[in-house]
Amino acid sequence: MLNDWFYNFLLLLFSFYTGARRATALQLLYTVGCVLSFFLALALYESWGEKN
Repeated sequence: MLNDWFYNFLLLLFSFYTGARRATALQLLYTVGCVLSFFLALALYESWGEKN
């Protein structure tokens, strides 16, 4: 009985660790995309906003 509890606890810890790693990677990807979009908009907003 105690053995099952221990293995379930280890599985839970491993799941949290795996989820944290995946979430960190995704957050880094989203942050890089946001920064690139910001600098692209900063460089091009005047030319895209000109009236003809």
